[in-house]
Amino acid sequence: MPDSPLILQAVRFRARLDAASTRDLERLINAYTSLAGRLKDKIDLLVLQLEKMGIENITTGQVARMSRYTQLVNAIADELGKYGIYLETELGG
Repeated sequence: MPDSPLILQAVRFRARLDAASTRDLERLINAYTSLAGRLKDKIDLLVLQLEKMGIENITTGQVARMSRYTQLVNAIADELGKYGIYLETELGG
């Protein structure tokens, strides 16, 4: 343990900051994990449709015109927009 009360206080303060940072990061990770979970069903449906079509023969253009792909892209944009708002709130921006 440090001899100086000032250094001891600084060490304790740093430990509290580290603990708070860890909690903050865990909240951000949990929110992002939830975001990914909400998209999983749309991703699975698109993959299933691609597999049924014969995924080896599908062009990028065909995928881009698929309604499931468009729904997934829109859902991703929506979720990232919500996550951005969450980040602004969490980070005080």
